[in-house]
Amino acid sequence: MILGASALFATWAVVAPRSAWWAVGAWRYRHPEAEEPGRAGYLGLRIASALLVVMCVVGIVLLSA
Repeated sequence: MILGASALFATWAVVAPRSAWWAVGAWRYRHPEAEEPGRAGYLGLRIASALLVVMCVVGIVLLSA
């Protein structure tokens, strides 16, 4: 169940990284507009999230076998 939830969040971060950052990370800053990641930051989040989706899917397949 944890792998499924992680895969869902990571998929959200792949599809809409800005929305995911605003929902999960922006609360840490007093002025989040000034601390918002740039293009490279969102690209890194997208790549890391895509890798997490792949790892979650592999983990789900291996645990269900």
